[in-house]
Amino acid sequence: MRILIAAWLWKFVVFFKPFHLGISLRFRQLVNAVIWKMKKSSSDEPVVFVQVAAYNAEETINDCLESLLAQTYRHWIAVIVDDGSVDGTSNLCQFFCERDSRFVLLKHLKNGGLNHARNTAIAHAREHLGWDVMAVLDSDDVANPNWLEAGVRGINLGALGVRCLNGRYNWDLSQHRYNYMSCAQTFFLRSVLDALGGYRLAPFTEDHDMMERLEKLTSLSGGFLLTTPSQVQKMRFHDRNLSVTEIKKPERIKARMECEEIARFARNGDDLKVECHAFPYQVVIS
Repeated sequence: MRILIAAWLWKFVVFFKPFHLGISLRFRQLVNAVIWKMKKSSSDEPVVFVQVAAYNAEETINDCLESLLAQTYRHWIAVIVDDGSVDGTSNLCQFFCERDSRFVLLKHLKNGGLNHARNTAIAHAREHLGWDVMAVLDSDDVANPNWLEAGVRGINLGALGVRCLNGRYNWDLSQHRYNYMSCAQTFFLRSVLDALGGYRLAPFTEDHDMMERLEKLTSLSGGFLLTTPSQVQKMRFHDRNLSVTEIKKPERIKARMECEEIARFARNGDDLKVECHAFPYQVVIS
């Protein structure tokens, strides 16, 4: 009889607790999910603020924004920051703003770089928009239709952030090379993003630095991060990717080591916060 009871209990545990999650993590997921549901009614789904940084992106921005319109999850707003482009990027973005009021278009008065573009999007969204979660979609990437749905599902389970499994493709997205975990394409709960502030103005490593600080803040707070189980974005692999520009490799390595050291020795959340200021910009369409 005892053997039968033990066998039944083992089946219960194995069936209801995936092997890749520990018991304590599953318990925290359950508690946080209940708290989230108490705060949000079933008809009040979290609004995702999507930041799209674009610089001379007329070749790719159309596919990027079309993929947003194709999302199965509909509760989103997108802040596009044209980082001083000199091609047709701004005109293409205006076309999408006219098609859907969920798009907001900002334009830097001059080129400031990716870290400034990310901070401008955050600063504007904090001051002028209502949202619960932030996500990132770069102008040369394409989101799978389930991208936002997958991220929100993880946030609703109580995660402080959700990292995305992304696919590296060639320029025209016709050939899949490999999947990998990206630092940039991460979902941040708004309260967590408020604690982190914004992106550090460090060359070539703003996304890696943000991820280092997110992981340390999660550890200090006793929370947890989740990862999407399958690929949710397609990323173009080309010689203009900041992460593969060989001529800047020594600078990237040095900046990466510095940001890792900052996060490693942080003793509390205050040590991890970076002031977030908008680069000089104008609102084109709000």
